[in-house]
Amino acid sequence: MKHDTQELRGIVAEYKNKFERIPEKDFQAKPLPHKWSKQEVVGHLIDSAQNNLRRVVCAQYETTPAL
Repeated sequence: MKHDTQELRGIVAEYKNKFERIPEKDFQAKPLPHKWSKQEVVGHLIDSAQNNLRRVVCAQYETTPAL
């Protein structure tokens, strides 16, 4: 478990550095009006991960998990 934690911290640090190197205007730029920016994609992935984590945690305590 300790190795997993260290590996996860390394991944977070690596991608934090990668995101910081993207110029803000490029991060927020939409390739087309109907397409998402990089910032919107990352925000969506974070939001989805939080919602999925909540579902997994709740499912552990429910006798009949919601569909």
